[in-house]
Amino acid sequence: MKAFTDMVAAYRELGPWRFILLVGGTVAVILAFAAIFFMFADRIGWPEAYGFQCRRKCLLVHIWHSPKLLAGGSGDELALFALIWFFPFVAAAIAIPIVARRWLKRRRGRIRSMK
Repeated sequence: MKAFTDMVAAYRELGPWRFILLVGGTVAVILAFAAIFFMFADRIGWPEAYGFQCRRKCLLVHIWHSPKLLAGGSGDELALFALIWFFPFVAAAIAIPIVARRWLKRRRGRIRSMK
């Protein structure tokens, strides 16, 4: 139930209007992404037309089979490829600089001998 208490704390800190805008905006972006993904997937028959099926937790399966989308080369296939790789790319774009800064900070903070 920690998530609910965190939401209540965020509501108290942000106030009702900012909280509603933040949560509503997040939900709207997720729903728009899903709608666009399913629109492109329906147009080209993804994933059944490409020789595989997925029932649950499909993101990794879609990423694994996404190079098949590049073989066709139509606009819908390329757009779906970009949508599939969007979240991993954003996660890497956020994580790599954070990890690099931490590594550099640790490397520079060592005490070196005077030899």
